[in-house]
Amino acid sequence: MKCELLSKYDLAVNAIIETIKEKKTDFIVMGTKGASGIKEILMGSNTASIIEKANCPVIAIPEGAKFKGIKKITYATDYRESDVPALKNLIEIAKPFNAEILVLHASDDEFTHFSEEVFMNEFMNKIQKKINYKKLVYKLVYGKHLTKVLDKHIEQNSPDLIAMSTRHRNMFDKIFGTSITKKMAYHTKMPLIVFHYKQALAMYL
Repeated sequence: MKCELLSKYDLAVNAIIETIKEKKTDFIVMGTKGASGIKEILMGSNTASIIEKANCPVIAIPEGAKFKGIKKITYATDYRESDVPALKNLIEIAKPFNAEILVLHASDDEFTHFSEEVFMNEFMNKIQKKINYKKLVYKLVYGKHLTKVLDKHIEQNSPDLIAMSTRHRNMFDKIFGTSITKKMAYHTKMPLIVFHYKQALAMYL
């Protein structure tokens, strides 16, 4: 394996994004300390900014995390077409460890529980037709605050890796929307890998 050291005089985020384009980087690994409250609002996080701007997968490793192998992975889904390539890439990480991938959908009660179960079953069937990996399992959880729901799941199940797929948001989204992926980059105590897609693809359902 070849290692190369680069030094640039620039803001960290700008330098990293520029290097990604120059080197045609396959993925990025970054450490993160997280942020909360007014610091999160005003200052943001370099890791969260890279996740938002990069065009390749980003792995965020929180401070104090220790590698003990990968046995359980949680992939958070919103039933999007982009989940197929993301899961295929994630399986390549899971295979050497024979790791289980839990495909998790957090519902904010916009739909009834019965409807959510129908959506999940249809999504599961479509994934199984396109992806052959025996250790894929599926789960629904409910709650109004999705970040808290995901935090609770992580606390109860202790996955070794969390995975998500996110899109590059436009200015309207940045001002008025909330990025669950970005919030997870701030708050998670587990390593997080984020895959990207260029635009909001239609949901399966």
